[in-house]
Amino acid sequence: MKHYIYALVDPTSGEVRYVGQCLNTKKRLQMHTSPSALTRTSPLAAWLRGLPAKPWMVILETVECTSSRHDSNCAGTVR
Repeated sequence: MKHYIYALVDPTSGEVRYVGQCLNTKKRLQMHTSPSALTRTSPLAAWLRGLPAKPWMVILETVECTSSRHDSNCAGTVR
Protein backbone atom coordinates (compact mmCIF):
# COMPACT_ATOMS: atom_id res chain seq x y z
CA MET A 1 0.00 0.00 0.00
CA LYS A 2 1.40 3.42 -0.91
CA HIS A 3 1.68 6.15 1.68
CA TYR A 4 2.33 9.68 0.52
CA ILE A 5 4.39 12.17 2.49
CA TYR A 6 3.11 15.59 1.46
CA ALA A 7 3.54 19.27 2.19
CA LEU A 8 0.88 21.97 2.22
CA VAL A 9 2.36 25.06 0.62
CA ASP A 10 1.20 28.65 0.94
CA PRO A 11 0.04 29.64 -2.58
CA THR A 12 1.08 33.27 -2.07
CA SER A 13 4.56 32.83 -0.59
CA GLY A 14 5.54 29.30 -1.70
CA GLU A 15 6.39 28.49 1.94
CA VAL A 16 5.87 24.95 3.25
CA ARG A 17 3.56 25.27 6.24
CA TYR A 18 2.54 21.68 7.03
CA VAL A 19 3.90 18.17 6.39
CA GLY A 20 1.76 15.06 6.73
CA GLN A 21 1.08 11.60 5.38
CA CYS A 22 -1.92 9.97 3.78
CA LEU A 23 -3.10 7.19 1.50
CA ASN A 24 -5.26 9.34 -0.80
CA THR A 25 -3.92 12.82 -1.56
CA LYS A 26 -7.07 14.19 -3.18
CA LYS A 27 -9.27 13.10 -0.29
CA ARG A 28 -6.77 14.39 2.29
CA LEU A 29 -6.64 17.86 0.72
CA GLN A 30 -10.44 17.94 0.70
CA MET A 31 -10.44 16.97 4.37
CA HIS A 32 -7.97 19.74 5.26
CA THR A 33 -10.07 22.37 3.48
CA SER A 34 -13.57 21.16 4.37
CA PRO A 35 -15.87 23.62 6.16
CA SER A 36 -15.86 21.50 9.32
CA ALA A 37 -12.04 21.33 9.40
CA LEU A 38 -11.78 25.10 8.98
CA THR A 39 -13.86 25.70 12.12
CA ARG A 40 -11.23 24.07 14.33
CA THR A 41 -9.01 26.17 16.56
CA SER A 42 -5.69 24.61 15.51
CA PRO A 43 -2.88 26.71 14.04
CA LEU A 44 -3.27 24.76 10.78
CA ALA A 45 -6.98 25.64 10.51
CA ALA A 46 -6.26 29.30 11.30
CA TRP A 47 -3.62 29.40 8.57
CA LEU A 48 -5.93 27.72 6.04
CA ARG A 49 -8.79 30.15 6.82
CA GLY A 50 -6.48 33.08 6.11
CA LEU A 51 -5.43 31.91 2.67
CA PRO A 52 -6.90 33.58 -0.43
CA ALA A 53 -6.94 30.19 -2.23
CA LYS A 54 -6.49 26.50 -1.41
CA PRO A 55 -2.95 25.51 -0.47
CA TRP A 56 -0.82 23.60 -2.91
CA MET A 57 -0.20 19.97 -2.01
CA VAL A 58 3.27 18.77 -2.98
CA ILE A 59 4.19 15.08 -2.75
CA LEU A 60 7.57 14.85 -1.03
CA GLU A 61 7.90 11.08 -1.00
CA THR A 62 5.97 7.93 -1.80
CA VAL A 63 6.53 5.00 0.56
CA GLU A 64 5.47 1.46 -0.30
CA CYS A 65 4.19 -0.17 2.84
CA THR A 66 3.06 -3.72 3.48
CA SER A 67 1.94 -3.20 7.09
CA SER A 68 -0.18 -0.77 9.10
CA ARG A 69 0.81 2.89 9.17
CA HIS A 70 1.67 2.60 12.86
CA ASP A 71 4.34 -0.03 12.22
CA SER A 72 7.87 1.30 12.75
CA ASN A 73 8.90 -0.19 9.38
CA CYS A 74 6.40 2.00 7.60
CA ALA A 75 5.93 5.77 7.15
CA GLY A 76 4.71 6.13 10.71
CA THR A 77 6.67 9.22 11.68
CA VAL A 78 7.67 12.19 9.57
CA ARG A 79 10.57 14.24 10.93
